[in-house]
Amino acid sequence: MTKKITSFITAAIMLLCTEMTAQTEMFQWKTYTPYGTPGQISETRTGVYFTSDGYLYLYGKSDNSLSGLTRDNSLSDSDIKLIEYNYEKDLLVIAYRNSNIDLLTGGRIYNIPYIKEAVMTGSKTINNINIIPERDEIYISTDFGVVIINSKKYEIKNSFILGRKIYDAACHNDIYYISDAEKGVMECSDEEIPYKYENWRQSADLTHIAKKIVINDGAIWTVSTAAITRYIPGVTNEKVEFGTFDFIKRTPGNEIYAYHGGKISVYNSDGTKKGETELDRYTDDIPADISNGNRTGTYWGISGKGIKSYRISDGTVTLTADVPVKDRPSVTVPYTLAVQGKSLYCIPTGINTDYEDESLTANIARMNNYRWENILCDDIPSINNKNTGKFGLTSDIVISPHDENTIYVGTWFDGLYRFRNNRYDAVWNYTNSPITGMFDNYVNMIGALAFDSGNNLWMTSYSPDCGLLAMKPDGTFVTFANSDLKDRKYFTQILIPEQSGTKWIIHGGASGFIYAHNHNGTLENQGDDTYRMFTTFTDQDNRSIDGSRFYCAAEDRSGRIWIGTDRGPILLNRPDNFRNSNFSCYVIKIPRNDGTNTADLLLNAEVIRAIEPDDAGNIWLGTETSGAYLVSEDGQTTIYHFTTENSVLPSDKIYDVKVKHDTGEVFFATEKGLVSFRAEAAEAQENYDNVYAFPNPVRPEYTGVITVTGLEFNSLVKITDTAGNLIYQNYSQGGQIVWDGNGPDGRRVKSGIYYVWMSNSENKDGKVAKIAVIN
Repeated sequence: MTKKITSFITAAIMLLCTEMTAQTEMFQWKTYTPYGTPGQISETRTGVYFTSDGYLYLYGKSDNSLSGLTRDNSLSDSDIKLIEYNYEKDLLVIAYRNSNIDLLTGGRIYNIPYIKEAVMTGSKTINNINIIPERDEIYISTDFGVVIINSKKYEIKNSFILGRKIYDAACHNDIYYISDAEKGVMECSDEEIPYKYENWRQSADLTHIAKKIVINDGAIWTVSTAAITRYIPGVTNEKVEFGTFDFIKRTPGNEIYAYHGGKISVYNSDGTKKGETELDRYTDDIPADISNGNRTGTYWGISGKGIKSYRISDGTVTLTADVPVKDRPSVTVPYTLAVQGKSLYCIPTGINTDYEDESLTANIARMNNYRWENILCDDIPSINNKNTGKFGLTSDIVISPHDENTIYVGTWFDGLYRFRNNRYDAVWNYTNSPITGMFDNYVNMIGALAFDSGNNLWMTSYSPDCGLLAMKPDGTFVTFANSDLKDRKYFTQILIPEQSGTKWIIHGGASGFIYAHNHNGTLENQGDDTYRMFTTFTDQDNRSIDGSRFYCAAEDRSGRIWIGTDRGPILLNRPDNFRNSNFSCYVIKIPRNDGTNTADLLLNAEVIRAIEPDDAGNIWLGTETSGAYLVSEDGQTTIYHFTTENSVLPSDKIYDVKVKHDTGEVFFATEKGLVSFRAEAAEAQENYDNVYAFPNPVRPEYTGVITVTGLEFNSLVKITDTAGNLIYQNYSQGGQIVWDGNGPDGRRVKSGIYYVWMSNSENKDGKVAKIAVIN
């Protein structure tokens, strides 16, 4: 598959500050590329490619532009493992973790899905990429053998299915060389039939296991765990230098350079050493990887802060470029999202049922009016964490109801934290509150969090004394001594509905349960509280649901409670009746309509990890293995089903789903990153004072839909021309409607002014707006 991206790679590459501030067009996807762990770097003729956490960036050397290349704007896949660039071919090879391959050259993407789609029982992991420009070949070394790509025709040329793990491969003077993970460097010619492993022989002079093989100026260079070797068959086999090196690469001037831990070693093509430079003498930010793609002594390095270039001349190192990567989320694996106003907050996996690692980095990322800001764990104090000295998040975050600049997060060691304007502000734990913990307060865990309508902050605690607390607006606490909630880890959510009085507390894990608690409006008086633990539910047919785990809950527009289980969603129609002996749940049945009078249960085989109603009453469902669904309010219609195959979702494992109500954008936190989809439904308004259409005017080059937003709920919208002829009409999804710009005949309307007439469900409070169309 070929994908042209010339306009993206060249003239239309957007500056970083511009790229992140624009809203996504209707029905379009956007990937939010994080920058956390530095990966590889490759300097090209005009730019610098580098990776971080499976994402690819491009820095333009001439205009200082910085852009993320993703599946929604250029690439064929997500989650990059390796990149390799060749100066002679001006070719970048991109290998993904699923073994898909992209070739980027001449402003085009050529997709090579051969390995990804190959049917085989063993591992297809790609271990290395070697570009041999003299042969127009690219060697892909894998866990099963070698695949050779023709770099001129962008197609598979050959493959050796050897059943062996190969670290690297190359060809020199018509002899193939591979580095077998167990036997070292081996060789074979075409005449000796390289398709069969038994025909390969161990190279007499290269018995070591090579991490990398480089062909340079008639010689074969290898690097192992102990030395760099230069080999010309029948002429020389010399150890150029002993030591530890990460890799060897070739410069456009046929020099060889090696790198390890800040030290650059450079060798002439004849094997003599040209020089050595210790970068740690010049920077406190040691590069994780370096690249030289020019004919000068300039090296580009990548570190946790961004990329830099160093010119090395006569033993002097000069910093020639410093490009920090800003305006990117520092959270690489988003787990929990929180949305309010113009802000979206994101926290990582944390310590919970999915991942109990007390050493996790606990950064918090915030998208504020489409610009990213980060709260870094290095800047946050911890009292109890003896492992890292940094605070460790659990799995929940909540935004103050009246101030989107104030957030609260639970931690594993240190209780409850508050941040204001992205800065640490306060902490509550066993030293200054009733929040007590386990193991003599070594673990001072706060798990799930939620605000009620009275601005009381409810929270769960892993404690032998009290599992449920509420902090009032004045900062005082109320504790609840419910014995069922004590000594419990892994509370994942507290749902406080708007249309009923019962709180629903979800305990995850294999022995999870749902806990219903109603304090009857009297916070301090617990004598009238009612509560009940549910380890299972009975459905409308008096059958016990066969799911054993609970993940999430949400309230829909009609006041029903949706609960995500490991066997699909269940619903509670009258949640405040939970104390009744005949209290039951409801499962949605989808009629087969095949004459058998049978039905299937909605997503009965799916693990539902996230539930989020949109502003039209539809329900988003995030699953463990099959992506995201949008179903109608009654569950009978699947409006969307997004997976990695039909969308830019980087993974089908969805941790969380949140709707940004002012725009209708839907954010998906997946195990491989954060993406959004601009959906049709948006928050309804109380009046029509802020109605607007975009784009407006609609210019000739625009081919997408036209959006009218700021409407009242379920508004009737009619679009007419200046003569009053009806062009289009429909009801809004929440407070938004889209028009494809076509007339009743299905063709694009003519240039002119078009009127948008709107009225609410009572046919009152109407308003008229205008859209200009230019063809």
